[in-house]
Amino acid sequence: MNPQYFWQLAPKLATTFALSALMACSTSTTTSTTTETNSANPSEKTEFLCVEDTQDGWVTIVQRNNLRTIKPLLIWQTTEFGDNWKPEKRCNHVTEKLNKAVGNNNGYLSNLALTYGPVGNYTVICVATSPETCTANNMLFTLKQDNAQKPQKVLAQIAEFARNQGSVVPILEKGDRQYLLLEDLVDGAFSSETRL
Repeated sequence: MNPQYFWQLAPKLATTFALSALMACSTSTTTSTTTETNSANPSEKTEFLCVEDTQDGWVTIVQRNNLRTIKPLLIWQTTEFGDNWKPEKRCNHVTEKLNKAVGNNNGYLSNLALTYGPVGNYTVICVATSPETCTANNMLFTLKQDNAQKPQKVLAQIAEFARNQGSVVPILEKGDRQYLLLEDLVDGAFSSETRL
């Protein structure tokens, strides 16, 4: 390169590098602020959605801001409950109940847990504030007959939702009951890959 040309080009290069560095700092600051805002109060914009998936049929997924989980939280395939409770209806019903539970908790997931227990003659999964038990008011869904014999396994399968996203979420034991914290479950799902 011609030395004279380099000295003519040097001020332009310096300006370009300065602007690039400024933009990089600006982008980094914006990203950091956004991340802090999301992690400081991620529950505020968390919602559950019932969607039809080409592979699994009707599923409940989680959306936070504009991101959706890749793997479903719940898959609705059983027809054991008859024509009145087909997978699509169960999906919509339970998804609505999850959103209502979060709304009743001032829009936060904290202190909400999934657990299991008897309601009437059925074993159900419910969303409760630990150490509450399942009632007709907080039940999410009834377990089909073979799952009713092993509700701990169903809770462990729901915990797989976060594990499939790259996180491990513990199931807590309090007395004779197990709890899966909803906030940990959803945060675990969003700690890894998500899609729009």
